[in-house]
Amino acid sequence: MTRINPGGNFCGHDPLQPRLELIKPARTGKGGHPPLILATMARLKDFYHNPTLLPALNAANGSARQTRSERRESEVLLAQSLLKHMDQPTLRVGVPTPRGFQSLPMAYFERETGLSESRAKRALRDLRWAGVVTLTTIRERLTDGSWKSRAAIKTISPRLFEWLGMGKALMRERKKARKRLAERQQAENTSTRLGTLMTKLNPIPSVSRRRRRANNDIERDRQLQVKAAELKAAHWDWDREQCYREAEKLIKTFHY
Repeated sequence: MTRINPGGNFCGHDPLQPRLELIKPARTGKGGHPPLILATMARLKDFYHNPTLLPALNAANGSARQTRSERRESEVLLAQSLLKHMDQPTLRVGVPTPRGFQSLPMAYFERETGLSESRAKRALRDLRWAGVVTLTTIRERLTDGSWKSRAAIKTISPRLFEWLGMGKALMRERKKARKRLAERQQAENTSTRLGTLMTKLNPIPSVSRRRRRANNDIERDRQLQVKAAELKAAHWDWDREQCYREAEKLIKTFHY
């Protein structure tokens, strides 16, 4: 049976109706992705229809000819997915976790873009060649002496924003993000210092200190009873309350 190629190398690509939306699009509105990210992702789509918008990426095919449409489609989709998970202050791609900022493997971006492994890898090579993305390989030494590769650290280049006319906006947003981070860290440090100071001023009794207090109270009650008995013997006409009142005056208060 003869296969029909509509112009996309049998990958399901239609040059006239490209697929430029992620399977799970970026969130918009309140609580969504930052406006800078959304605006940059939108401008990236223009590259499909106007390859001269990003000359370096258009030249990633190593030819003087314009990059094929299915290749541009892959590049736009992957670049959007990377931007969607970019941390504005550092431009690193990943997700924050209790153990720190974690990079995402390529398999994640393949699922989010709907690209095959080969198309996603080629798109990443193109983005890297064009200077849109930088990669830092991570390897971990195992106990048996072998090495295990981790998801490479992916960082978006500021040049992408400059090429798309978003350079100044990026500088403003990164400055505001760093300021918010510094304020949050300062507030956390202040809270920690105040907590330490309050602990020093009002220390929480430990179990051993509470036990010592209890023992001191028992000893004080015993001495109070002894002194009250001595006073009763010396003053047989005093009642019980008077004996204990005088005994209280004679016994020095214990300091804990």
